[in-house]
Amino acid sequence: MPELTVTRTHDATGSHIEPPLDQSWDEPTKLAWHAAVIAHDTGITVQVHHHSNDRYGICIGDMSAGGQTIVGGHTYQSAWEFVGAVGIGAEAVIRVRGEQP
Repeated sequence: MPELTVTRTHDATGSHIEPPLDQSWDEPTKLAWHAAVIAHDTGITVQVHHHSNDRYGICIGDMSAGGQTIVGGHTYQSAWEFVGAVGIGAEAVIRVRGEQP
């Protein structure tokens, strides 16, 4: 899967991610973009791996930093939702702890 680098641009009306999600990208690239956004916004390493039969595995965390969780067998839609849920959970922990990503 492609490695994507994203940034969050702030302006007078709020913020947005660059590059924006491009609907013409294939599903693996869209998932890589989604994971990159979550990683950028939360500081948590999130990687999506495309396996055969249109299934995806998701790695959360970094083995060199003390641990990693690997979850597999997701369809595109469930992988998208899972990555989003990881982001929601990470953002909640950041807010509770009063930390910055």
